[in-house]
Amino acid sequence: MRYRLRTMKTLLLLGLAAFTMSAVAADIYRWVDKDGNIHFSDQPREGAKKVETAPAQTFSPNAPLPTPREAKADTQEAVPDYTVFVIASPTNEEAVRSNPGDVTIRLALSPGLQTGFGHYITLMMDGQTVADKATTTEFTLNNVDRGTHTIQAVIKDHQGRAVRTSDPVTFHLLRAKIGGAP
Repeated sequence: MRYRLRTMKTLLLLGLAAFTMSAVAADIYRWVDKDGNIHFSDQPREGAKKVETAPAQTFSPNAPLPTPREAKADTQEAVPDYTVFVIASPTNEEAVRSNPGDVTIRLALSPGLQTGFGHYITLMMDGQTVADKATTTEFTLNNVDRGTHTIQAVIKDHQGRAVRTSDPVTFHLLRAKIGGAP
């Protein structure tokens, strides 16, 4: 066990020494003392043998891959800006009557969603995501609680960064109470 531990320490020390010394191109020397302990040094001494080390490993990364927007821009025009991105329905402060709690959200978007550039739509209601990575401009929300809600839509790129955000829209959902009027 002691021999194994000493060997592991020696290998670790040798590895660290080789890594550290090869970075500065210094020579490494190894010797064994009278008690059988192995030593390493950057200074030569009597009875020491020079340790051959491999040259330092280097890494040259490849050029980064272009993003979908850059790749498309190389061959075609750049992504056009969205000139229109609004929640068309329901309108702001609209009262929506739906006893089952179903609400249809429609977005107006021009030009159309640029899915070739990795764009998608996230829809949020009351600050919570209710639809994500959508490529459509119409959503149906089911079993929405009665009361006042705020919705907002965001166009995101392939990395999840917001490209364009709609203005928030507040609507009021009217649902009949069980056993009574709304």
